[in-house]
Amino acid sequence: MNSAPPFWTASRRKWLGIVLGFKAVTFLIALIAITYFPNLNEAEYQRDLHWPREGPPTLATHFATWDGAHYLFLSEVGYQSGSPSCAFYPLWPYLRRWLWSPKRVTRFPVKMGRTCSAIS
Repeated sequence: MNSAPPFWTASRRKWLGIVLGFKAVTFLIALIAITYFPNLNEAEYQRDLHWPREGPPTLATHFATWDGAHYLFLSEVGYQSGSPSCAFYPLWPYLRRWLWSPKRVTRFPVKMGRTCSAIS
C-alpha cells in the first residue's frame, strides 16, 4: 500500500518561507515609512475614501485605507454613479449587507477582509 507523500515537502516549505518573508518585508517597509513620515500626504489621505471616515491618520488607518474602505462604503450606501467605488465587484458589499446591519459597522468585516488579504 502506497502512502501519499507529506503535504509539507521541502519545496513547499521553501515557497511558504519565501512568501511569508516577502509579506513580512513589505509590512516592515510600510511600517517604517509610516513611522518616519506619518503625515507625508495627509491632504491626499483626507480626500481619498478611508476608514474610519473621520479623524487623522493613525498606524491602524494606514493599513485599513485600501480596498476595504471602498467595500464598507458600498455596503452602507450602495453603488452610486460617478463613485470610484464602482470599480469594485459587488460580492463583498452584498455579503456584508445581508449578514450585518448596514447601520452598524462592526469590526468583523474589516477583520475578515484583512484575513482574506493575508491569505492571498
